[in-house]
Amino acid sequence: RFTEKEPTEEKISTQNDEALAPIQPLPTQHDEPTETLILKKGKEEVILEVKEVVYFQAQGDFVLAVDIEGKKYVINKSLRDVYQEIDEQMFYQINRSEIVNRQYVQKFSTHIKNRLKIELTNAEVVYSSNSRTPGFRKWIK
Repeated sequence: RFTEKEPTEEKISTQNDEALAPIQPLPTQHDEPTETLILKKGKEEVILEVKEVVYFQAQGDFVLAVDIEGKKYVINKSLRDVYQEIDEQMFYQINRSEIVNRQYVQKFSTHIKNRLKIELTNAEVVYSSNSRTPGFRKWIK
């Protein structure tokens, strides 16, 4: 005895269309790569231009930034946090503990299996991991 009503489309009044626009996420601090880092050198805090860093190396709870002169600076962040702040066109994470700067890669050659021996202009040698080698080859071109 009850009859079902056919569903009808109700039109919602939208006087203020802007109020229904999707919410845009707030910009994060990592939108633009950082150009400088504030690093510890002994008791001092030093401003270092990122482009001067040859490579970053994870050391437990902190990261070392090594410049062209071989000076080492402590960064109290994880390697992941550092990598999110720097320019991915300029830097590449070659293994779980090191990130290299493209402008300081002098040459590279095949090492054991699918790993690469990467020689830097400051005479240091680093090695890629098997999983990061293909990405490095694409990035370095």
